[in-house]
Amino acid sequence: MQFYSVKERRIVEVPREQVRAHRYERITKSGKRQVCYALRAEFNGQRLTKFVDEATYLEYLSDDEEEQLWDEAFARSQDLLARMAEEAIREYRAGETQPLFKDDE
Repeated sequence: MQFYSVKERRIVEVPREQVRAHRYERITKSGKRQVCYALRAEFNGQRLTKFVDEATYLEYLSDDEEEQLWDEAFARSQDLLARMAEEAIREYRAGETQPLFKDDE
């Protein structure tokens, strides 16, 4: 992976096994969650950072980090799924739903 070394004022090549994925999160003033993805490495005693898109970030995640990311995403989705299920049940009981298939009538 190529990084720009500010100290050396040139692009340096860092072996893939020395590159680690890192995610920065913050809450903006308006209350929204902002996520930035980066790759980090050390080269000749320098800490290098390169901001990347989410797809590149995911390529560099270790298996443990990737598993943890999926667990966090699944945990966050549970509240949403529960609210959607409750809404569907309310609509069904209020007679606001329609069968998807004729056999369901």
